[in-house]
Amino acid sequence: MKTRTIRQQVTFKASPHELYELLMDEKKHGQFTRSRTTISRKVGGKISSGDGYIDGINLELVPDKKIVQSWRASDWPEGHYPSHLGVLSCRRWHAHDFHPERRAR
Repeated sequence: MKTRTIRQQVTFKASPHELYELLMDEKKHGQFTRSRTTISRKVGGKISSGDGYIDGINLELVPDKKIVQSWRASDWPEGHYPSHLGVLSCRRWHAHDFHPERRAR
């Protein structure tokens, strides 16, 4: 399957702790996305968001510093779980995503 790499760097008006909690606290994440969300706070734990549109697992978690997850959208090819690297530093979220080429726009 052909994939495409997307790199993003976004600055938030929030501390690394606030951003980590927004992404890893299922109640806060669910309020932010206005969807049913379950997020394990453990490495190897499952994650789901968007009322089941996204599912995956946590690969590496360093509180307030790093979130590495592998997740997929329900309309991506079956079994395709790209890796996502998030580094929370200087109030920025850096993402390295590998998406099916037809969805990466």
